[in-house]
Amino acid sequence: MTTVSAESFKSDKCTKKEAIQYLQENAAVKFLQEQKLFGKLQAIAKGSSKDKVLTALEKFEADPDARKGDDDTDLNAALEATKALKIKEAEDKKEAKEAAKEEALANAEK
Repeated sequence: MTTVSAESFKSDKCTKKEAIQYLQENAAVKFLQEQKLFGKLQAIAKGSSKDKVLTALEKFEADPDARKGDDDTDLNAALEATKALKIKEAEDKKEAKEAAKEEALANAEK
């Protein structure tokens, strides 16, 4: 992936999706979360305005701490952890719903 700058994005030399992909590959997870650019590329590109991405690019260029460091977790690993947590939460919610249904049936039979 080539380098994407705020200037190249302003002059339409790269797409919004390319700019987000560049940020996801090079920015720290914390920075992406703060800018609301952490997640699946397709969903982020669809839900983000050009101004929002431009602002994020400008902040990324201005802040050296925004870049991935040695201690920063890999984006894919963080995404997988988030995905696993969401799946577990959904399963827990489903189990709680089933337990509530069983309890309601048991109370109705009394």
